[in-house]
Amino acid sequence: MDEMLQALKGMRAEMNAGFESTKLQNEKLVKEIENTRKELQEARDEIKEKEEIWRAERRTLTEKIDKLENKMESQERRERKCNIVIKERRTLTEKIDKLENKMESQERRERKCNIVIKNKDWRQNDKKNAVKDFIREELHVDVEINEAYELKNKVMIVKLRDWEQKKLVMMNKRNLQGKDIYIESDMTKKARDIQGELRKIAKDEKSKGNTVKIGYQKIKINSKLYKWEEIWRLKSKI
Repeated sequence: MDEMLQALKGMRAEMNAGFESTKLQNEKLVKEIENTRKELQEARDEIKEKEEIWRAERRTLTEKIDKLENKMESQERRERKCNIVIKERRTLTEKIDKLENKMESQERRERKCNIVIKNKDWRQNDKKNAVKDFIREELHVDVEINEAYELKNKVMIVKLRDWEQKKLVMMNKRNLQGKDIYIESDMTKKARDIQGELRKIAKDEKSKGNTVKIGYQKIKINSKLYKWEEIWRLKSKI
């Protein structure tokens, strides 16, 4: 009997020891689970925090992109508007140039057969006959005059019958050399301005010792002939 009791006590002691060991293991496992759960929560919190930061950064970046896109769109609108204005201005300038050229061409045609007599006193009332007599006596040329009218400062505008008569007058105006009376072709303002520029060039070239001769919208310096279009292009590039 005593042996049996002793055996039971031993078994109980072993069982208690096993229970204690299991309890310790369970406690350790629970602690590990708690630690793991805590680490997992910390990881989740960290991920959540990073996601919030990322969302904020993304939102900021999106706002910047939107602002840049709006700015670019505004600039593109202004550029388009500016291009439209430039195009309209260019078109208007071309129209004005065409109109001015047309008017210039028409005015040249109207003045084609005209001459200008400068620095002569005209005392006669009948200007047409007075001019006709003057041309016959001084230039030895008979002409038909359609119209003659006097401006200020001894300037007479004469409309001859045709271009051939004008050529005869211009060829024979050399007979006036030595007299303080001048005959010129009646030119438009643009043509007069061009001739004025050519006279300035001629004066400058003569001061350099060059031989100069001026024609209509052209100038000959020594042996080389320059047309006004060439001179104008060169001046435009300077």
